[in-house]
Amino acid sequence: MHKGNNHEHYDLPFLLAGSCGGHFATGRFVAYQASAAGHPHNNLLVSLANAIGTVETTFGDPEHCAGPPPPT
Repeated sequence: MHKGNNHEHYDLPFLLAGSCGGHFATGRFVAYQASAAGHPHNNLLVSLANAIGTVETTFGDPEHCAGPPPPT
């Protein structure tokens, strides 16, 4: 996690390599800010689950997951 002592989950870097069979666009940088207007990292995890064929709409605590982030 970002800060190991308290498991803070802000400013976490994620690297996705490959397109998962064309599900993700490659060659781009996307910054999701940790703020009220940003997207929690659980949304990214929903996108990864959807890329491998699940129909999940939330990951973990629904309070911290609004579904997959919109494509950019």
